[in-house]
Order: sequence, then structure tokens, then C-alpha cells
Amino acid sequence: MVMKPVKLFLLILLINCFVFAQNSANPTNPEIIASMTVEKWQADLDAVNKQIQSSFATFDVNSKQNFQSEIANLKKKLPELTNQQIVLELVKNVAALKDGHTLINV
Repeated sequence: MVMKPVKLFLLILLINCFVFAQNSANPTNPEIIASMTVEKWQADLDAVNKQIQSSFATFDVNSKQNFQSEIANLKKKLPELTNQQIVLELVKNVAALKDGHTLINV
């Protein structure tokens, strides 16, 4: 089966768009992680905590409070952790919510 040039062009364009979107939109992109400062991490952790607190009304109060407490503890430890350790801690905290639809892509 021979593809017509227009279909081939569209297929290649679609694949390139997908690859570009995966690389640029990935919050755990190595270039983005390498540029993170303590202040940026604090802002990101605040944003994640706010999103979890507002979006997950079905979670029990203890799960939300535990998550909030773990994020506060992580924020205190930021200066002594590497960027990779921070990502790992964030992934563990999100996984502790035990919601299969909530994840951090790494």
C-alpha cells in the first residue's frame, strides 16, 4: 500500500507534534528539573497541595491532612535534598493518596 504524499505528510506532522508535546510538557523533563530552585519547588509544592485539597473532595479528611503534613515536611527539607530526591518524595506522597488516577509522570 502506497501512501499519498498528503497523508504521509500529515502522519509525520502528527508524530512530530506528539513527540514535541511529550518532551516539552513533561514536568519531569531533566532540563526543567535541573533549573529548579528551592523557591520554585516551594511554589510547585504549594500548587500541588492546593490542587489536591480542592480537587479531591472524596478523599477522607485524614488522607488530605496527611498529604498536607507530608508536603509541609518536604518543604522544610528542600535545601538538603537533590532535585531527584524531591521528585521521588513528591511521587511517594501522591502515591500515598491511593488514587489510581492521580500520578506524577517521571
